[in-house]
Amino acid sequence: MGTEELKEDLRSPPSSCVLLRSPNPLSFGSCVFLRSVTVNGTPLARTCVQRKELPLASAQRRLGKSPIYPLPVSVFHLSLLWLACFVCMWVESGLCVKVERMAMAPKGFMFLVLISFSALSLSPSFAEQDGGLVMNFYKETCPQAEDIIREQVKLLYKRHKNTAFSWLRNIFHDCAVQSCDASLLLDSTRRTLSEKETDRSFGLRNFRYIETIKEAVERECPGVVSCADILVLSARDGIVSLGGPHIPLKTGRRDGRKSRAEVVEQYLPDHNESISSVLEKFGAMGINTPGVVALLGAHSVGRTHCVKLVHRLYPEVDPVLNPDHVPHMLKKCPDSIPDPKAVQYVRNDRGTPMVLDNNYYRNILDNKGLLIVDHQLATDKRTKPYVKKMAKSQDYFFKEFSRAITLLSENNPLTGSKGEIRKQCNVANKHHEEP
Repeated sequence: MGTEELKEDLRSPPSSCVLLRSPNPLSFGSCVFLRSVTVNGTPLARTCVQRKELPLASAQRRLGKSPIYPLPVSVFHLSLLWLACFVCMWVESGLCVKVERMAMAPKGFMFLVLISFSALSLSPSFAEQDGGLVMNFYKETCPQAEDIIREQVKLLYKRHKNTAFSWLRNIFHDCAVQSCDASLLLDSTRRTLSEKETDRSFGLRNFRYIETIKEAVERECPGVVSCADILVLSARDGIVSLGGPHIPLKTGRRDGRKSRAEVVEQYLPDHNESISSVLEKFGAMGINTPGVVALLGAHSVGRTHCVKLVHRLYPEVDPVLNPDHVPHMLKKCPDSIPDPKAVQYVRNDRGTPMVLDNNYYRNILDNKGLLIVDHQLATDKRTKPYVKKMAKSQDYFFKEFSRAITLLSENNPLTGSKGEIRKQCNVANKHHEEP
């Protein structure tokens, strides 16, 4: 089948996909696969399979408003269209789709459908594979969700300025460890260590305020909004509180059921690791070199605990440190072995410690970076050009930072029927049900 024939077949498929009990049949492409047609932010096919029901009036209303944009035409895409319709046919309760005149489909095309059926027995359902994050996922199930989260973040920031640092750090520590699934928030159990209690998570705090936000959302929409989405959206709004850019982020994540403490060091870069290791770990998430440089710009705000930097001061001062900055560091960290119970730290940026800006890059070019990774970022030939560019242009920093945060927030999320919506962010639901 040639390209033009494929295009024509997509516009006028040999079969119609009809919603049962609907007086107005919908076109095959409209009701099955095209991402622009959704119900509650979810493609119609996925809604059909997962919920075994379809709000027809809502679907028709959306179809009346939404233009239909066909996907790039290929045999693969067409086979997926057919496959989606078959998946809907398999629903046993409340059948939502039927296919007519299947015998009229091209033989080669039907062969592809049969191959697709075989693949289904070896992999997750098409509906789950097609499912994913979308903008404003809760617009119908909990339309006030994002506003509630935003207002809670503002209120908490007004009362406790350091919460914004926590929101920003949370997204790194959760999403970088295999999945953006709020596994970071889970408490330790008798069998499992919490990610919060690993060495890499030293200094993380304010988790109780995530629960404050969760409770506010639950009052409006019980059992709807995931802790994973709350974690990501609180980071987005925390960035704004710190003077950073507003980053539109997708939602629709579900919560994981277990901690991943045993693999934290494998996935989460450490401040003493080589820049090569840092680039490799973020690169595995699809974040390129300028994106990594931008993400480390988060060191523009917050603080570094003395225990993380005393090796650069004792027994001898690291000669690469700016000598004008060393006295301040020694004053803040007077002990070579800091008391773990004492709160001793150095502000990451003495000039604008509460503002997410590009001053960080000027500091590290001036050898005022507190961590080894800061120094390497400013000196390694792979990253230094981007450090210089971001030091000159905050707009460029914000652009790359926004792109990198978006990629980080979409790292392997649980969607569809995977995971759960926790009742309480620090405890998996199964523990609520135990006697």
